[in-house]
Amino acid sequence: IGISNVTNMEGMFYNCTSLEALPLVLYSSYSSLKNPVTGSTAYCASLDYAFYNCTSATRIVTYSSASAYTYVTSISHAFENCTSLVSYTVQSSNNGFSNLVDASYAFKNCTSLTTINMKVVFGESGNGTGANLESMFEGCTQLTSIDLSLFDTSNVNDISYLFVVV
Repeated sequence: IGISNVTNMEGMFYNCTSLEALPLVLYSSYSSLKNPVTGSTAYCASLDYAFYNCTSATRIVTYSSASAYTYVTSISHAFENCTSLVSYTVQSSNNGFSNLVDASYAFKNCTSLTTINMKVVFGESGNGTGANLESMFEGCTQLTSIDLSLFDTSNVNDISYLFVVV
């Protein structure tokens, strides 16, 4: 799926329990989207709940040029309860998100997840507080491969329950 003019993907595939695999293309043309009334630039900032409860999805890969991920600031609950998801990969020239503020519960209860391949630079929220990673990998009982050196956590405020297994 190629998405070039979308500014919000919240809940896009919410509860799509039969979705098995998805290559998702985020284009870098967000910087050229202008609101004709206000003149402000629109960006796809939210992937919140985008794949929430997609229980049959085994592999999700997102492709992009580097600039498309600059504007995604939240992936809160994005893959929560994707119990069949084995791997998530970001394929882009910078291999990841560069201004992520909220990743809370992003992969919570992804009980089959073994591999995460993405680079993340966590930014500061608009109110000056650091990024939220609360429960990002909570319940990921099979997670065996994640390169934490690709996570720039210098602006992270909350890592409570980050890797808790219950």
